[in-house]
Amino acid sequence: MIAPERLERDLTAWFGGIASTPTPDEIEDILVATARVRQRPSWTFLPLAPRPMGHTAMGGRHRVPAPRRVAILLAVLGLLLALGTAWVGSRPRLAPPFGLAANGLMAYEQGGDIFVVDPESGARQAITVGPESDHDPHWSLDGTRIAFLREAGPANHVVVATRDGTVVSVSAGAPFIDADPDSIAWSPDGRTIALGSGGPEDRSIKLIDADDGRVTTLPLPYQMLEMFWRPPDGRQFAWVRPTVQGAELALYSLDDGTSLAIPLTAGDATLRPVGWTPEGTRFVYNRDTPHPRGASTYVVDVSTGDHVVLDAAYARLSNDGTRIVGFDSDGQDDHLCVARLDDGPCDPIDSDDRPVAASTFTSIQWSPDDRWIVIRPLTGPALLLDPDGGAPDQPSWIEEGAGSWQRLAE
Repeated sequence: MIAPERLERDLTAWFGGIASTPTPDEIEDILVATARVRQRPSWTFLPLAPRPMGHTAMGGRHRVPAPRRVAILLAVLGLLLALGTAWVGSRPRLAPPFGLAANGLMAYEQGGDIFVVDPESGARQAITVGPESDHDPHWSLDGTRIAFLREAGPANHVVVATRDGTVVSVSAGAPFIDADPDSIAWSPDGRTIALGSGGPEDRSIKLIDADDGRVTTLPLPYQMLEMFWRPPDGRQFAWVRPTVQGAELALYSLDDGTSLAIPLTAGDATLRPVGWTPEGTRFVYNRDTPHPRGASTYVVDVSTGDHVVLDAAYARLSNDGTRIVGFDSDGQDDHLCVARLDDGPCDPIDSDDRPVAASTFTSIQWSPDDRWIVIRPLTGPALLLDPDGGAPDQPSWIEEGAGSWQRLAE
């Protein structure tokens, strides 16, 4: 956490503590009693000889009466509380880490630099410009920072930057060999970035401190796919680990370092995680099956093991957790289709059979508000599809690239 964020949270907590501190019980009685007493007329006061300022006639320090001191203290504290509340309230609200959000800037890579473009105005800005090759940007879930990969010879570092391109941190130590760009995953609190890296013999999950770049390697078997932090607090994440039979989904706890298997349906060992529903009770995954399309989508209740099977392949989960977009599995055409998560048909939304790299996770994604589905065909520019089946859109701002869509507070 950077220093201004720590200061803001500390001040907010301090002001909250002041606001919740009870007023002494006797204050109201004192104020009521003194309000009924009239001030003595001036002629009743005897003239006194001059004395040093700040001292009484007896030589002691002059002291403000207790009720007055308390009233002044309360007034000062009230003013501080009001100023603090106004200061904190004036800061922009952040997007929630899960669920629907407003659409912000689109971050993308072009020519080894990271750019952002405003879909509303079309204005674009370079976040990184220089000799380094930067690629695969990922916005944090609250929309305040961007993580991306920076090439260092045959490997990569993870760089974290603010919206204006100010670098916050660079992953410490040796660069990551064979870093998987799809696996970059921000924790809900924005403090940690998960990343999968390594070759076939030494694949591992790295946790990178977003503030100082420190890297922790988790002692977990790993199959080079995405990790998904569990809502609402991100104290667990799901990942794919190898087994004697092939692979399984597992849940890792950051609190005690334990892990447990997520119940799956029987089927081929090949599987791909899709993500959590916003409440964190159900997980969506893809698995190879005998269906003509070659795969189906499954929704599992992690606590009960109950499953819903959707006839779509290589699905992506909507932000509100109610729908998936995937490929139909009728064995005829590779239409993209949308299905409700609680079962139902997968309705085609694109009739042009555009080939999309289904295995690349960022080639199909939902906009933060779920109004659009962004696809990156194997040929041609990115495209916006209407999940309700309306006409596709190819606005001018998307022609130069599409990567990660920033989440903003609604």
